Amino acid sequence: MTVGAPAESDKNEEVPHQRQESIFHKGFLLLTIPTLVTKLWVTTTYFPADQYPSLDEVKKNISLVFTNHHFSQGPIRPNVPAMVEIGGIQIKEKPDPLPEDIKQHLDSAKNGAIFFSLGSTVKSSHVPKEKTKMWFDVLSKLPYKILWKWEEADASGFADNIVYRSFTSIVYHGVPMVCIPLSGDQPDNALNVISEGYGVLLDYIMLV
Repeated sequence: MTVGAPAESDKNEEVPHQRQESIFHKGFLLLTIPTLVTKLWVTTTYFPADQYPSLDEVKKNISLVFTNHHFSQGPIRPNVPAMVEIGGIQIKEKPDPLPEDIKQHLDSAKNGAIFFSLGSTVKSSHVPKEKTKMWFDVLSKLPYKILWKWEEADASGFADNIVYRSFTSIVYHGVPMVCIPLSGDQPDNALNVISEGYGVLLDYIMLV
């Protein structure tokens, strides 16, 4: 036990969980800042201050809120009458036909297929190249067909079993999930997936 002022070595020493939290926070900023900048640009471009009230003013005068949530995904919580859950409203009873190239890709999946997506907020291009290269090396060696949500022109690599597209996923058809939570509500959503028993979690920081 150190009595008095801590030694210089004690000041600079980080316990593992503090170091991990520090890395996570830095990674969170690197991954989310581009998205925040884009949203700010959209707001100032399409909703100029001289024509529309500010977001702070709008938040004080809300009559009805639709939330992209469904009570079946938990947690169950009381809502005021003006807050309506519409999670899953985008799901069609009869889905549109798949693009022909994706249909052929999935129809040829004798061992099954994997849909890889980082969600609607984080783009694959926001992730360090060494991480996406690692994911490509793993996915390209699997005996499954891969659909990878990718928004940029330059992909991580090319393999016969991988197709890149820019689209978002839905949780509806009861397919097992591998969660890599990065920011926002993703950590809580991942814990819900685990508690409900239809997925597992990978720690982004520990992926090497």
